[in-house]
Amino acid sequence: MTVLARRDGGRIRGPVLVRLPLHTVRDRAPFEEGLQIANEQNRVVASNKRLDEQMVKDDKRAGPLRFERSSRPFWSGTIIAYNAPGKKLGKRIEVIYPGGNRWIFAVPEAHQDRREAALVAKHPYFTLEVDGRNRVVHATRVALIKRFPTNVGWYFIDPVHGIPIGRQLAQMVEGARYLNRAARLVGPIPREISNFQDMWIIPLNISPSCKLGMLVEAQTRFDSA
Repeated sequence: MTVLARRDGGRIRGPVLVRLPLHTVRDRAPFEEGLQIANEQNRVVASNKRLDEQMVKDDKRAGPLRFERSSRPFWSGTIIAYNAPGKKLGKRIEVIYPGGNRWIFAVPEAHQDRREAALVAKHPYFTLEVDGRNRVVHATRVALIKRFPTNVGWYFIDPVHGIPIGRQLAQMVEGARYLNRAARLVGPIPREISNFQDMWIIPLNISPSCKLGMLVEAQTRFDSA
């Protein structure tokens, strides 16, 4: 059994994002491998919200993420867990991905009766326990996202985590994001920004075993991750 946890001591935090070298082809790796490297280097994986904000800025100018094309798409450091439409969150949410890995998220008692809701944990406030085929998320801070959509489509996003919420919009408007979602999910949120259209999509239907890039926080763009 392996626990991919944050190390003791202060994390490297900062206002900019830099590519995390994953020592693979095009610096892409499954989520748990990238997470382990980030933890070993005492780094903070960029959250879904940080990636979203940076992509919007870069769309208006030649921003720093344009220099990270080789790492696209990215894994974010945000884990999301939700159940099938109409069902309570329950005591825990489980998802088995192609290949046999089971991802498990324990639901806090206060949220177990919630429906149409999602739970979010942001790095470095969770650990990932790897036990055979099981991937168990242990979160020290869990946020509840109310009014989580049950259908794919355009939605506004919550201001803290950048997760789609509320009523479905008839079309794309400023500030909206397009939600692609599996019926039930436990896993990290990827951001596929290989082209203009992808930057507006939040794809909650990607296996954590897919090989993506990863960005981490830094003080300056010249910091070595």
